[in-house]
Amino acid sequence: MAHGPRRRRWLLKYPLPNSGEHWAEALAAAIADRLGIPHADVMLATCDGELCSVTLDFRRADIATDDLVLGNTMLATIIAGYDMQARKQPHHTVEAVLDLLASPDIGPPRCESPPLGVSTADTYFVGYLMLDALVGNTDRHHENWGVIVRECKDHVGAS
Repeated sequence: MAHGPRRRRWLLKYPLPNSGEHWAEALAAAIADRLGIPHADVMLATCDGELCSVTLDFRRADIATDDLVLGNTMLATIIAGYDMQARKQPHHTVEAVLDLLASPDIGPPRCESPPLGVSTADTYFVGYLMLDALVGNTDRHHENWGVIVRECKDHVGAS
């Protein structure tokens, strides 16, 4: 099956009033960059005179088959009764996520210079949790992380 190149897209996010979400997104990305943690590119922007942030689609532009599968979708495949729509999902735990990401079928994010001792998807996730703690992010819900699934020559693989 032939696929054409995917155009790079940006996600525009308006912050909740007086929340600082727009600059917090950009600051978290800048800190992740300094720490060598793979992250989406985020920039401050204005749209129709309102402050906001824009985040670059981090899927590879040259691979049209890259698909983002969110955490809630993956956890629902391994945890009976997992409610993918629940705002506060009791089964969305650090242990459940790390068990899922420890699968040999899930590779780490692509990174030019991986942090020392970080080489698997689950260890990268721990790094993201440490970044969350550093920047005060309390928004690590089950639709706020995922994996990129790539179609390989004869099979589908995740990374």
